[in-house]
Amino acid sequence: MLPTVRLVLLSLVFISQMHAADIPVDPDFTVDKLLGEWTGVAAASNSPMFMKKKEQMKTEPVTKYWMDGANLISSTAFRTSKGCKTRKVILKEAEKGRYTYTGKGESRMSIIRITPTLCLEHTITTMPNGNIYFNLKLYSKYPCFTYCLPILLLLKMAINVEIFKRSDPHRETTICSERSYELTIN
Repeated sequence: MLPTVRLVLLSLVFISQMHAADIPVDPDFTVDKLLGEWTGVAAASNSPMFMKKKEQMKTEPVTKYWMDGANLISSTAFRTSKGCKTRKVILKEAEKGRYTYTGKGESRMSIIRITPTLCLEHTITTMPNGNIYFNLKLYSKYPCFTYCLPILLLLKMAINVEIFKRSDPHRETTICSERSYELTIN
């Protein structure tokens, strides 16, 4: 295995075990880089809620970030056999590259790395009963399977990352007024 890939894999395993305050954020992060539409490429989580959602997914999740006044809004949509599932949250900036929001628990999101085409996000959620769950998500602005898939397959083997794979790379489908592709989950 290439030393760089090995280092990335070990780093992601290490990051997934860290507390939110210890997660590094991209030093070059700006909110402008996050704005727009992102397609889920891969995810790892210890959350039973995520596992339940994953079983229902018929398409990759599509997440859009936009500003509404001073608030950063995140909206995620994916298709299930029963129709469209959506989730919208208001993100409050905690510090550069870190946001908090409440849902079923108190969540803290960190943007570990962001480029014009890829975003690596880590979220840690503390539930009212004290359980703590993490999500590590990789997003793409554009389909990146040509050059990402070999690395993602290695990630899947290393830390059981779920890869959202397009079943037909040439056929686009519309879901929930969002762009996405059909998927199979390995």
